[in-house]
Amino acid sequence: MGLLSALLLVATVAAVLYLFLIRPTPVAVAIFLAVAAAFVWSWAPALLEEYGSVPAVLPLAAIAVGVPVLFGLALLFRSRPLVLVWALVLTMPLRVPIPAGDQTAFLLVPLYLVVLAGFLSIVEPREDTADSASPAKSSPGGLGSLLEPGAGALWRQDRLRLPLAGLVAIAGLSLLWTAGPVAGVIRFLCFWVAFSLAYHVVTVRLADERARRHAAMVLLGSGAVLAAIGIVQRLTGVVFYNLKVSEGFFEATSMRVNSLFWDPNMFGRFLVVVIIFAIVELIARRSRLMIALATTSLLLSLPVLALTFSRSGWIALAAAVILLAWRFLGAGKAAAVAVALLLVVVVVFTVIDAPQFNIPKYARARYYWEKFFGGRLGLIQGGVAMFAAHPIGGVGLGGFPSAFPRYRPPDYKWKVVESHNSRVTTAAELGLIGMTLFVWLIAMYCGVAKHLWRERPGGGPPGAPANAEPPNSRTDLEPSDSRADIATLGVAAVVATAAIFVHSFFYGAFFEDPFTWFMLALSGAMTVGVTVGDPRRRQGSTGGC
Repeated sequence: MGLLSALLLVATVAAVLYLFLIRPTPVAVAIFLAVAAAFVWSWAPALLEEYGSVPAVLPLAAIAVGVPVLFGLALLFRSRPLVLVWALVLTMPLRVPIPAGDQTAFLLVPLYLVVLAGFLSIVEPREDTADSASPAKSSPGGLGSLLEPGAGALWRQDRLRLPLAGLVAIAGLSLLWTAGPVAGVIRFLCFWVAFSLAYHVVTVRLADERARRHAAMVLLGSGAVLAAIGIVQRLTGVVFYNLKVSEGFFEATSMRVNSLFWDPNMFGRFLVVVIIFAIVELIARRSRLMIALATTSLLLSLPVLALTFSRSGWIALAAAVILLAWRFLGAGKAAAVAVALLLVVVVVFTVIDAPQFNIPKYARARYYWEKFFGGRLGLIQGGVAMFAAHPIGGVGLGGFPSAFPRYRPPDYKWKVVESHNSRVTTAAELGLIGMTLFVWLIAMYCGVAKHLWRERPGGGPPGAPANAEPPNSRTDLEPSDSRADIATLGVAAVVATAAIFVHSFFYGAFFEDPFTWFMLALSGAMTVGVTVGDPRRRQGSTGGC
């Protein structure tokens, strides 16, 4: 990396950290956009060399169309914040094919556009006094407690921001020594920077109870639609993205459904999240509309999860079921559920005659286990070797695939060079610094989770049984009881985050998944300004749609 690119990288990291930790003022946002654009421009030759030339009309058309759309969306999201909530949830899985030389890149362009427009829609001048007209109160959208005048720096109110900011910083600065500079730059901009901005948008907007209800509704609705698309895909054989899903991964099947996702495993992860929210909503029974959506999404998502043939998805779902049993039935029954699930796994692995499920019975046990894990054991070994060779700062963001050939186990026979374990990826690419920050994030999230875990659906005090009354006769999404809302969505967010965490042990993509940041932000939005153990709740101001 040249001196100019290095300076622009440091400036970009500093600008992102200011927006994320202090306050997104107009001047700070303008500086961030300028230095980020300059950083991308400095890497344009390397990106073109890696991916080939891009049609000259494409960037011009993107600017000509994208800029007006961006600012138009920002104005819409400012006056109608619930539209932003809908747009965020709906665009998280959607990828757009972008021609790049002889390749085609499938990027989350709709989500990036919504995130940037949403971020611009909540930018406010900083006020030092609270007695003047508050932007949070006078603006059409209502910005919630995070941006109230006199509220202080963002990191003082949201306990997850400091460890997340540390991870963003080390991920960005590791580009100075990464073994895969082009891949690292793309991952830093498209995942770490974009999703940190998304985290802020979600935290601010979902501080409002009504917005949280709409987010849950859209998540369940989109889950039902995407699951239905998966069923149609299985019946017709149509593949929208990634033709590899039709290559017969199992002997007994011709394809794995992926709906509108790129990867069947990521589709499986999404379905697990939908199933968790559906179960919790059915237990809470907040309204007839939510009961109908939860029932529909649950009935569609469970069979479609099977059609993804995602072993990591079913492992994540099993972990979620155990947590839900613990939460609503008690520790003893949760242990019984865990034993029952273990027996089911043994039976399934014994009965199903597929190469990925065959239990090793022969001398070449290592080969069978390697095949069962899809080559992941060799990847884990290589990642551990990278960490041992570069313990402090790792091989740099995006460096795992480039460095893997040097640390490849001698008996590794697979073509896969991307790590499928997020913990191994973090250790190998970001070293002890990254792992320390990750452990700090998990510790902080455990405090948030403990705070949310104590509430019971129905709004009862901690330790009270779940609401056993008939379903609420309401059919709308207007707020009723904030404590009941936090109890329902709080438990769902905690269990969903835990399921994603478990899934990332077997398929990776923890920080590269927008749903991870969304669940972290949803959890944080319900505990902003509240100390763990403090019964008080801070309410965001309500915005109209």
